[in-house]
Amino acid sequence: MNSQKKRQGMVGIDAQAMLLAFSLGCFFLPVAAWAVTIAGVEGGQSGLMLPQAPSEEEVVAKQTKLRVACPSTAEKSISQRQQVQGESLGESLGRLGDLSFYVQGVGRHPSVSLEWPADDSVGQWEMQQVVTNRRVSKVITELAKLDPADASKRISCQIEKAISDYSALGGGLLGNPVGARSAALSRDTTILEAPKMAFATENGPNNATVLKGARLELFSLAFVVGYLHLADASEAMLSLALQAKAQRDILYMYKPDAGVPAADPSKPVDMAKPGPVVLLHCYGLYNRVALAAGLLGCLDAETRAVYLNSLGAVDYPMGSAFSVVTPYDNGVDVVGPNPAETAQAELPREIPDVEIDRLIDLVSKRLVSPTS
Repeated sequence: MNSQKKRQGMVGIDAQAMLLAFSLGCFFLPVAAWAVTIAGVEGGQSGLMLPQAPSEEEVVAKQTKLRVACPSTAEKSISQRQQVQGESLGESLGRLGDLSFYVQGVGRHPSVSLEWPADDSVGQWEMQQVVTNRRVSKVITELAKLDPADASKRISCQIEKAISDYSALGGGLLGNPVGARSAALSRDTTILEAPKMAFATENGPNNATVLKGARLELFSLAFVVGYLHLADASEAMLSLALQAKAQRDILYMYKPDAGVPAADPSKPVDMAKPGPVVLLHCYGLYNRVALAAGLLGCLDAETRAVYLNSLGAVDYPMGSAFSVVTPYDNGVDVVGPNPAETAQAELPREIPDVEIDRLIDLVSKRLVSPTS
């Protein structure tokens, strides 16, 4: 972590999200990694630690208790369980942009700094949201049963589609990094304007995906690639990483000595009318934790272990898609999931820009020469 970094360029975004009822501390306190090992699955991967679904009898008993203790949580939980149970794998993959499945109040949104490079720990906030999504858990569990090549193909197709959707929603600045870089250098602000509905915090009409949902979908897909070690998804994962890196390079242009007008750090940022710095920082794809997770999943086990050991890792509990409550729901203290219903997702705690660049280079070289 860049502990010596000056904090004079902070832009005052006080986007404090509502804390979960049980406490945010669960993300960082040591939690036993209890889960079921999926071994000997025909055609699938073995040795993966996956959350176990509860029995139907247990679900009925817990839902009855939850309706009394936390009626609103029970209503949401029952609805979401019914939705994911009725979806095919393809439907669940295609609905990862649904914001209603991501718990929104899992922490404080990071402030936006005008001093680059950004702090090494930036990116944890969104990944905490990713592991709250029941669909992410379902997708991982079902893909783990497939042949890795088939699972990689499905994920790759979804990443490519999600990048296209994100680019269409993100406008010129987020969707066309090459044009945005040229516009920033020439001070052409037309392409830098935020697109309509860019900052929506709920799904659009008929549950249409909005920019925030498309962004979280891509982070979720990167997380899946990393969790399942889907090396055959390298090309799609690399496309995501390169677009994210291009956005980072544009973001880092916004400083006084770059010849590009910077935001005024003395004034609070209006999230309804943000400039390019906020748009790139808060709605861009350059989440180093998500990118590192996905890129590491494209490499061999030894390389992954070395990186995680050198960077330091943090475990995020990932509940079963079919639990009555996940570790992130109200009522978890009343009818919390059994230990077997929760697996631990290990992700880098902090990662600097240079390591992302190295991982991109490693994956690029593996694509060119797979045996290297």
